Amino acid sequence: MNGLNASLLSTFVCVVEQKKVLTASKVLNLTQPAVTTQIRQLESHLGVVLFTRSVKGMVVTSAGETLYSYAKDILLLVDEAVTEVSKGSKLKGTLSIIASSTIGSYVLPSILHQFSLEYPDLKITLELGNTQDVIGSILKGKHFMGFIEGVSNHPPLTFKPFLEDELIMVSSPLFRKKVKTIKDLEKLPIISREYGSGTRAIIEQRLKDLGLSIKKMKSQFEFGGTEAIKSAVMDNLGVSILSKFAVRSELQSGRLVALPFKGLILSRDFQWVMNSKDLTGINKLFFEFTTKFVKTEDRYVSFYSI
Repeated sequence: MNGLNASLLSTFVCVVEQKKVLTASKVLNLTQPAVTTQIRQLESHLGVVLFTRSVKGMVVTSAGETLYSYAKDILLLVDEAVTEVSKGSKLKGTLSIIASSTIGSYVLPSILHQFSLEYPDLKITLELGNTQDVIGSILKGKHFMGFIEGVSNHPPLTFKPFLEDELIMVSSPLFRKKVKTIKDLEKLPIISREYGSGTRAIIEQRLKDLGLSIKKMKSQFEFGGTEAIKSAVMDNLGVSILSKFAVRSELQSGRLVALPFKGLILSRDFQWVMNSKDLTGINKLFFEFTTKFVKTEDRYVSFYSI
């Protein structure tokens, strides 16, 4: 079985699951000809036909179904072996992540700090953007995994809930005195994120559900970052709706206050975004570490009470 390797099996499994060479090539970050060549190499090594081609895509043969069952087990064992060996040695390499600004600025730093203590020889890079930036970067193959706010659907990417968040409407103590009913909000300037932001999309939908229009609100401001929005709110430029993780310290110190409208407290999930269902190596270690970390750390388990 000379020439048969985990890379060929991984490509084969991906084509079976995606059913199309084009889709599989995007998931694997390979060209279509490269994927086709690997499938032909595998068929040549085994001396069998693994797929038949149809207008609907790649149809796995009975021989292919048998190989798929074994290949999944083989790849799982290889991955487990790599993980176990890595635990007992100095893991080296680069963990490259892209995240929306709220997650990247207020959630990931403490997680990455703890992860770096456990794996001190790893290089870690974190790039920030909005939801569209994150999805675009992973689709293009620049990053393997990332984090977004809210829900999205972009095949062939995989999305998994990461952490529950709450969006809270906040104002300065001065502006708080001007708001007695939810309709009073239409008389006040609202400061929002830029188009393409997951936070903005969720807020606009909830305001619409409550019979409010962000377009009707007085002197709307639009900023590209949460820190700029917080500064503007504290300087009495208007009100805004922000993640509880972004305003925790300001609420505790009294520099910001939460407006007490239950309908404006929005729950959402932060999401993992990955270009494959099966993680390996450093990415798998980080996924497992982070999943455990957010379940055990009080700062992530408990909600901020307003």
